[in-house]
Amino acid sequence: MQLVIEPGMAERTVFQAVRSQPDLARAYHREFAACYDTPDPVKRDEAFRALHEKWFDRLKFQSLLQDSIAEFPRVRDNVQRMAVAAARGRNGASMELFGGPGRYAVAAAIPADLFSEPDAFRYWARFELMHIDDILDPAFQFTGTVRPTGPTQASESLVRDRFAVLWAISIDERLAARGLFPPSVETRRKSEFARAFGLNAPDVVDAEFAAMRGRLAGRVTHTQLIEWSKPSRISDAAPLTDSTRAATPVPGSACPACRFPTFDWAPAELVDSVAAMVSAELPHWNRHDGLCGRCAELYRSRQPPTRPLPGSHRVAELQSA
Repeated sequence: MQLVIEPGMAERTVFQAVRSQPDLARAYHREFAACYDTPDPVKRDEAFRALHEKWFDRLKFQSLLQDSIAEFPRVRDNVQRMAVAAARGRNGASMELFGGPGRYAVAAAIPADLFSEPDAFRYWARFELMHIDDILDPAFQFTGTVRPTGPTQASESLVRDRFAVLWAISIDERLAARGLFPPSVETRRKSEFARAFGLNAPDVVDAEFAAMRGRLAGRVTHTQLIEWSKPSRISDAAPLTDSTRAATPVPGSACPACRFPTFDWAPAELVDSVAAMVSAELPHWNRHDGLCGRCAELYRSRQPPTRPLPGSHRVAELQSA
Protein backbone atom coordinates (compact mmCIF):
# COMPACT_ATOMS: atom_id res chain seq x y z
CA MET A 1 0.00 0.00 0.00
CA GLN A 2 1.25 3.45 -0.90
CA LEU A 3 0.91 5.86 2.02
CA VAL A 4 0.56 9.52 1.02
CA ILE A 5 0.72 12.11 3.80
CA GLU A 6 -0.63 15.52 2.81
CA PRO A 7 2.19 18.06 3.46
CA GLY A 8 0.00 20.39 5.51
CA MET A 9 -1.07 17.45 7.65
CA ALA A 10 2.55 16.47 8.37
CA GLU A 11 3.49 20.06 9.22
CA ARG A 12 0.56 20.57 11.58
CA THR A 13 1.10 17.23 13.31
CA VAL A 14 4.81 17.81 13.85
CA PHE A 15 4.32 21.38 15.06
CA GLN A 16 1.70 20.36 17.63
CA ALA A 17 3.81 17.45 18.85
CA VAL A 18 7.09 19.32 19.41
CA ARG A 19 5.71 22.42 21.09
CA SER A 20 5.18 20.53 24.34
CA GLN A 21 8.74 19.11 24.27
CA PRO A 22 11.31 21.94 24.66
CA ASP A 23 14.36 19.99 23.48
CA LEU A 24 12.61 18.74 20.36
CA ALA A 25 11.07 22.15 19.76
CA ARG A 26 14.47 23.84 19.73
CA ALA A 27 15.90 21.30 17.29
CA TYR A 28 12.86 21.53 15.05
CA HIS A 29 12.81 25.32 14.94
CA ARG A 30 16.52 25.45 14.09
CA GLU A 31 15.91 23.23 11.08
CA PHE A 32 12.72 25.10 10.23
CA ALA A 33 14.55 28.45 10.21
CA ALA A 34 17.32 27.01 8.05
CA CYS A 35 14.81 26.32 5.28
CA TYR A 36 14.44 30.08 4.81
CA ASP A 37 18.05 30.18 3.66
CA THR A 38 16.96 28.58 0.39
CA PRO A 39 16.43 31.55 -1.97
CA ASP A 40 14.37 29.82 -4.65
CA PRO A 41 10.68 29.75 -3.56
CA VAL A 42 9.96 26.40 -5.17
CA LYS A 43 13.01 24.75 -3.64
CA ARG A 44 12.22 26.42 -0.30
CA ASP A 45 8.77 24.80 -0.30
CA GLU A 46 10.40 21.48 -1.12
CA ALA A 47 12.78 21.98 1.82
CA PHE A 48 9.87 22.59 4.20
CA ARG A 49 8.07 19.53 2.85
CA ALA A 50 11.14 17.35 3.29
CA LEU A 51 11.67 18.72 6.80
CA HIS A 52 8.20 17.78 7.95
CA GLU A 53 8.32 14.37 6.28
CA LYS A 54 11.56 13.69 8.16
CA TRP A 55 10.15 14.83 11.48
CA PHE A 56 6.88 12.98 10.93
CA ASP A 57 8.95 9.83 10.61
CA ARG A 58 11.35 10.80 13.43
CA LEU A 59 8.43 11.18 15.85
CA LYS A 60 7.29 7.68 14.80
CA PHE A 61 3.94 8.90 13.50
CA GLN A 62 4.52 7.16 10.19
CA SER A 63 5.22 3.84 11.89
CA LEU A 64 2.23 4.32 14.21
CA LEU A 65 -0.05 4.41 11.18
CA GLN A 66 1.81 1.67 9.31
CA ASP A 67 1.72 -0.65 12.32
CA SER A 68 -2.04 -0.17 12.62
CA ILE A 69 -2.52 -1.00 8.95
CA ALA A 70 -0.29 -4.09 9.30
CA GLU A 71 -2.78 -5.54 11.81
CA PHE A 72 -5.26 -5.87 8.93
CA PRO A 73 -3.57 -7.85 6.14
CA ARG A 74 -6.71 -7.83 3.98
CA VAL A 75 -6.70 -4.03 3.99
CA ARG A 76 -2.93 -3.78 3.51
CA ASP A 77 -2.94 -6.22 0.57
CA ASN A 78 -6.07 -5.01 -1.24
CA VAL A 79 -5.85 -1.24 -0.87
CA GLN A 80 -3.41 0.31 -3.31
CA ARG A 81 -3.24 3.78 -1.78
CA MET A 82 -4.10 5.62 1.43
CA ALA A 83 -4.15 9.42 1.35
CA VAL A 84 -3.98 11.07 4.78
CA ALA A 85 -5.17 14.63 5.37
CA ALA A 86 -5.89 16.63 8.51
CA ALA A 87 -9.35 16.38 10.04
CA ARG A 88 -11.11 19.36 11.54
CA GLY A 89 -11.29 18.12 15.10
CA ARG A 90 -11.95 14.69 16.57
CA ASN A 91 -15.50 14.56 15.23
CA GLY A 92 -14.17 14.89 11.71
CA ALA A 93 -11.88 11.84 11.95
CA SER A 94 -12.72 9.19 9.37
CA MET A 95 -11.53 6.60 6.89
CA GLU A 96 -13.45 6.01 3.66
CA LEU A 97 -12.94 3.26 1.08
CA PHE A 98 -13.23 4.11 -2.60
CA GLY A 99 -12.81 2.25 -5.88
CA GLY A 100 -13.11 -1.45 -6.58
CA PRO A 101 -11.04 -4.64 -6.78
CA GLY A 102 -7.56 -3.86 -8.03
CA ARG A 103 -7.99 -0.11 -7.52
CA TYR A 104 -9.11 0.38 -3.92
CA ALA A 105 -8.05 3.58 -2.19
CA VAL A 106 -8.66 4.94 1.30
CA ALA A 107 -9.10 8.60 2.18
CA ALA A 108 -8.22 9.18 5.83
CA ALA A 109 -8.90 12.36 7.78
CA ILE A 110 -6.97 12.36 11.06
CA PRO A 111 -6.80 15.11 13.70
CA ALA A 112 -3.21 16.28 14.06
CA ASP A 113 -3.25 15.97 17.86
CA LEU A 114 -4.43 12.34 17.75
CA PHE A 115 -0.94 11.18 16.71
CA SER A 116 0.39 12.47 20.03
CA GLU A 117 -1.91 10.08 21.93
CA PRO A 118 -0.74 6.63 20.77
CA ASP A 119 -3.32 4.58 22.68
CA ALA A 120 -6.22 6.71 21.49
CA PHE A 121 -4.82 6.68 17.96
CA ARG A 122 -4.49 2.89 17.90
CA TYR A 123 -8.08 2.33 19.01
CA TRP A 124 -9.40 4.85 16.51
CA ALA A 125 -7.33 3.40 13.65
CA ARG A 126 -8.30 -0.18 14.49
CA PHE A 127 -11.96 0.79 14.69
CA GLU A 128 -11.88 2.51 11.29
CA LEU A 129 -9.72 -0.13 9.62
CA MET A 130 -12.01 -2.91 10.82
CA HIS A 131 -14.90 -1.20 9.05
CA ILE A 132 -12.86 -1.32 5.85
CA ASP A 133 -11.76 -4.90 6.56
CA ASP A 134 -15.42 -5.90 6.91
CA ILE A 135 -16.28 -4.33 3.56
CA LEU A 136 -13.44 -6.24 1.90
CA ASP A 137 -14.28 -9.52 3.66
CA PRO A 138 -16.49 -11.79 1.49
CA ALA A 139 -17.98 -13.30 4.67
CA PHE A 140 -19.44 -9.90 5.61
CA GLN A 141 -21.32 -9.91 2.29
CA PHE A 142 -21.16 -6.15 1.90
CA THR A 143 -22.97 -4.69 -1.07
CA GLY A 144 -23.26 -1.03 -1.84
CA THR A 145 -26.73 -1.55 -3.30
CA VAL A 146 -28.19 -2.58 0.07
CA ARG A 147 -28.38 0.36 2.43
CA PRO A 148 -30.22 1.25 5.63
CA THR A 149 -33.47 2.81 4.43
CA GLY A 150 -36.89 3.80 5.70
CA PRO A 151 -40.23 4.95 4.27
CA THR A 152 -39.61 8.54 5.38
CA GLN A 153 -36.56 10.71 5.89
CA ALA A 154 -37.04 10.55 9.65
CA SER A 155 -37.28 6.76 9.78
CA GLU A 156 -34.34 6.38 7.39
CA SER A 157 -32.23 8.56 9.66
CA LEU A 158 -33.25 6.39 12.61
CA VAL A 159 -32.30 3.18 10.78
CA ARG A 160 -28.92 4.64 9.78
CA ASP A 161 -28.22 5.62 13.39
CA ARG A 162 -29.09 2.13 14.60
CA PHE A 163 -27.07 0.47 11.85
CA ALA A 164 -24.01 2.56 12.75
CA VAL A 165 -24.18 1.72 16.45
CA LEU A 166 -24.74 -2.01 15.81
CA TRP A 167 -21.76 -2.16 13.46
CA ALA A 168 -19.72 -0.29 16.07
CA ILE A 169 -20.69 -2.80 18.78
CA SER A 170 -19.77 -5.67 16.45
CA ILE A 171 -16.33 -4.16 15.96
CA ASP A 172 -15.91 -3.45 19.67
CA GLU A 173 -16.67 -7.07 20.49
CA ARG A 174 -14.08 -8.36 18.04
CA LEU A 175 -11.48 -5.93 19.36
CA ALA A 176 -12.34 -7.00 22.91
CA ALA A 177 -11.79 -10.64 21.96
CA ARG A 178 -8.25 -9.65 20.92
CA GLY A 179 -7.69 -7.65 24.11
CA LEU A 180 -7.68 -4.38 22.19
CA PHE A 181 -10.87 -2.72 23.42
CA PRO A 182 -10.52 0.21 25.85
CA PRO A 183 -13.07 -0.21 28.69
CA SER A 184 -13.69 3.53 28.65
CA VAL A 185 -15.50 3.20 25.32
CA GLU A 186 -18.19 0.87 26.70
CA THR A 187 -20.12 3.57 28.58
CA ARG A 188 -20.26 5.78 25.50
CA ARG A 189 -21.34 2.89 23.29
CA LYS A 190 -24.09 1.87 25.71
CA SER A 191 -25.38 5.44 25.70
CA GLU A 192 -25.39 5.49 21.89
CA PHE A 193 -27.26 2.18 21.84
CA ALA A 194 -29.89 3.36 24.34
CA ARG A 195 -30.44 6.59 22.42
CA ALA A 196 -30.72 4.85 19.05
CA PHE A 197 -33.24 2.30 20.31
CA GLY A 198 -35.24 4.58 22.59
CA LEU A 199 -34.34 2.83 25.85
CA ASN A 200 -34.30 4.69 29.14
CA ALA A 201 -34.70 2.51 32.25
CA PRO A 202 -31.15 1.56 33.39
CA ASP A 203 -31.97 -2.10 33.99
CA VAL A 204 -33.55 -2.39 30.55
CA VAL A 205 -30.60 -0.64 28.90
CA ASP A 206 -28.13 -2.95 30.65
CA ALA A 207 -30.06 -6.10 29.72
CA GLU A 208 -30.66 -5.18 26.09
CA PHE A 209 -27.10 -3.91 25.60
CA ALA A 210 -25.63 -7.11 27.07
CA ALA A 211 -27.91 -9.21 24.86
CA MET A 212 -26.93 -7.30 21.76
CA ARG A 213 -23.23 -7.52 22.60
CA GLY A 214 -23.57 -11.28 22.86
CA ARG A 215 -25.44 -11.41 19.58
CA LEU A 216 -22.80 -9.35 17.80
CA ALA A 217 -19.81 -11.15 19.30
CA GLY A 218 -19.94 -13.71 16.50
CA ARG A 219 -19.57 -13.08 12.79
CA VAL A 220 -22.47 -11.15 11.32
CA THR A 221 -23.25 -9.96 7.82
CA HIS A 222 -24.03 -6.56 6.39
CA THR A 223 -27.62 -7.61 5.69
CA GLN A 224 -28.13 -8.86 9.26
CA LEU A 225 -26.99 -5.53 10.68
CA ILE A 226 -29.47 -3.71 8.47
CA GLU A 227 -32.26 -6.11 9.42
CA TRP A 228 -31.61 -5.66 13.14
CA SER A 229 -31.56 -1.89 12.64
CA LYS A 230 -35.15 -1.70 11.46
CA PRO A 231 -37.45 0.23 13.78
CA SER A 232 -38.91 -1.63 16.75
CA ARG A 233 -36.24 -4.33 16.60
CA ILE A 234 -33.22 -5.01 18.75
CA SER A 235 -33.12 -8.76 18.18
CA ASP A 236 -34.79 -11.22 15.86
CA ALA A 237 -36.62 -12.78 18.78
CA ALA A 238 -39.21 -10.06 19.27
CA PRO A 239 -39.82 -6.39 18.66
CA LEU A 240 -39.49 -3.86 21.39
CA THR A 241 -42.52 -4.02 23.63
CA ASP A 242 -44.11 -1.34 25.76
CA SER A 243 -42.28 -2.76 28.78
CA THR A 244 -38.85 -2.37 27.17
CA ARG A 245 -39.47 1.09 25.77
CA ALA A 246 -38.65 4.21 27.67
CA ALA A 247 -41.51 5.22 29.96
CA THR A 248 -40.89 8.77 28.77
CA PRO A 249 -38.54 9.87 25.99
CA VAL A 250 -35.04 10.74 27.12
CA PRO A 251 -34.59 14.52 27.52
CA GLY A 252 -32.21 15.76 24.86
CA SER A 253 -32.70 12.72 22.62
CA ALA A 254 -33.88 12.98 19.03
CA CYS A 255 -37.53 13.29 18.09
CA PRO A 256 -38.42 10.27 15.89
CA ALA A 257 -40.20 12.51 13.38
CA CYS A 258 -37.82 15.42 12.81
CA ARG A 259 -34.68 13.79 14.31
CA PHE A 260 -33.72 16.99 16.15
CA PRO A 261 -32.71 16.73 19.84
CA THR A 262 -35.41 18.07 22.11
CA PHE A 263 -36.16 18.69 25.75
CA ASP A 264 -39.74 19.68 24.92
CA TRP A 265 -41.59 16.38 24.54
CA ALA A 266 -45.29 16.58 23.77
CA PRO A 267 -47.68 15.36 26.50
CA ALA A 268 -49.12 11.87 26.05
CA GLU A 269 -52.63 13.19 25.40
CA LEU A 270 -51.44 15.26 22.45
CA VAL A 271 -49.37 12.39 21.07
CA ASP A 272 -52.36 10.04 21.30
CA SER A 273 -54.54 12.54 19.46
CA VAL A 274 -52.25 12.56 16.41
CA ALA A 275 -51.03 8.95 16.62
CA ALA A 276 -53.05 7.80 13.60
CA MET A 277 -51.54 10.47 11.36
CA VAL A 278 -48.01 9.81 12.58
CA SER A 279 -48.35 6.04 12.13
CA ALA A 280 -49.57 6.57 8.57
CA GLU A 281 -46.33 8.40 7.72
CA LEU A 282 -43.99 6.47 10.04
CA PRO A 283 -45.19 2.85 9.99
CA HIS A 284 -42.67 1.70 12.61
CA TRP A 285 -43.43 4.55 14.99
CA ASN A 286 -45.07 3.73 18.32
CA ARG A 287 -46.83 6.25 20.54
CA HIS A 288 -44.33 5.39 23.28
CA ASP A 289 -41.59 6.79 21.01
CA GLY A 290 -43.13 10.20 21.60
CA LEU A 291 -42.93 13.39 19.57
CA CYS A 292 -41.33 16.73 20.22
CA GLY A 293 -43.79 19.52 20.98
CA ARG A 294 -43.21 21.19 17.62
CA CYS A 295 -43.90 18.05 15.56
CA ALA A 296 -46.95 17.17 17.64
CA GLU A 297 -48.41 20.63 17.09
CA LEU A 298 -47.62 20.38 13.38
CA TYR A 299 -49.49 17.09 13.10
CA ARG A 300 -52.42 18.49 15.07
CA SER A 301 -52.62 21.50 12.75
CA ARG A 302 -52.96 19.13 9.80
CA GLN A 303 -55.87 17.23 11.27
CA PRO A 304 -59.28 17.82 9.66
CA PRO A 305 -61.71 19.66 11.94
CA THR A 306 -63.89 17.40 14.06
CA ARG A 307 -66.88 19.77 13.80
CA PRO A 308 -68.04 22.25 11.14
CA LEU A 309 -66.09 25.47 11.03
CA PRO A 310 -68.05 28.66 11.72
CA GLY A 311 -69.93 29.67 8.56
CA SER A 312 -69.29 26.36 6.79
CA HIS A 313 -73.03 25.63 6.59
CA ARG A 314 -73.47 28.93 4.74
CA VAL A 315 -70.83 27.93 2.20
CA ALA A 316 -72.66 24.66 1.61
CA GLU A 317 -75.95 26.51 1.06
CA LEU A 318 -74.38 28.85 -1.50
CA GLN A 319 -72.75 25.93 -3.34
CA SER A 320 -76.07 24.06 -3.59
CA ALA A 321 -77.97 27.12 -4.75
